[in-house]
Amino acid sequence: MMERFSRFFVALIVAASFTTALAAPIGGGRRANKEDDESLMKDVLRFTSGEIDYKKAGELFKLADIVREKPLQQLILKASAIALVYSGKASVYESKLRERIENHEDFEKEYTLPCTTCNGTGKAEAKCLDCHGSGRCKASNCHNGRVVVRQITGDRIGKCGSCNGTGQCNRCHGEGVLKTRCQRCNGKGAAPSREAMEKMFDSFLTEASTYFKRQREQAEEAEKREEERQREAAFEEEQRAKGLVKYDGEWMTPAEKERRARDAKFAQLIVTKSRTRQTFKILQVLEEGRALCVSIRFDRYGNRILTDEIFCLLYTASINKTVVDGEIFTNDLYWSGTYSYTTVQGAPKKVSLFAIELADAIREARRQGYDD
Repeated sequence: MMERFSRFFVALIVAASFTTALAAPIGGGRRANKEDDESLMKDVLRFTSGEIDYKKAGELFKLADIVREKPLQQLILKASAIALVYSGKASVYESKLRERIENHEDFEKEYTLPCTTCNGTGKAEAKCLDCHGSGRCKASNCHNGRVVVRQITGDRIGKCGSCNGTGQCNRCHGEGVLKTRCQRCNGKGAAPSREAMEKMFDSFLTEASTYFKRQREQAEEAEKREEERQREAAFEEEQRAKGLVKYDGEWMTPAEKERRARDAKFAQLIVTKSRTRQTFKILQVLEEGRALCVSIRFDRYGNRILTDEIFCLLYTASINKTVVDGEIFTNDLYWSGTYSYTTVQGAPKKVSLFAIELADAIREARRQGYDD
């Protein structure tokens, strides 16, 4: 008797300590740095070894108490719940922990299977002990609800007082069996699967450990980004102290910025007057890398048609061959200003000048004074 009392007393102390842990507020927040996270991650992995028992349930709940992140807290609480149900403390889970788990009904379905004892009905049948399974009235003198009543004046047939004339057993109502709640599943029709709970327990703890690792990596990345931001801010402050300004990703003097901005604006002007994939024919090769050309268009059948538009080409080394009269080319042409010449009749004429390279176009247009 003393031994039974000792076991009961120890169980009572453990239950009281777990109940105290359950009553504690969640999210106490004793984590301060990544070293704390590293320690907690090791604590989580520690629970994956050994048997799943009631003690682990309490320790896991205490661990959830110091976790800040709700998703992580839910993973640890679910592992604690699994440990409770696995160790036969489903009543403690239902009364103390169930409401703290999000979508607890779906969670419970994951580790339960149809009860094999009641085939998922939640009910059990047992032979009625009053009628020994016959379903008939237990009165020995009852015949289909009628009994022989003996009187001085003579016997008569009357209604059985035990079954009130039904002829059936009062306890089982004539079925011969008693339908009760299934003891294995407590009438729920489903029972926890130990195999499913073991897998879920390890899965929750592994996922929690992975969450710790992911959070730590994200925190380290955030620290690196912040350090890089601070370095960039300090560098920018140094450049500004030198009187430099930032333009197009580079630090330079205000005069250089103004020059580059002017060049960019001028280049944009040239591009707007330029032509894409222009086909043309060399009419006459001139001096200094120039040639008079005529533009070509195509009809709907793809045939070349010479236009009456004459222009001058500044080709330098862009056309990597000797240019001769009559040759046909297709190139992007960049506007470079104008070109003046005298016709064979002696008349002066001015035409547009185009270059094959943008740099040549900018240089020539600037030489002609178009950037003023």
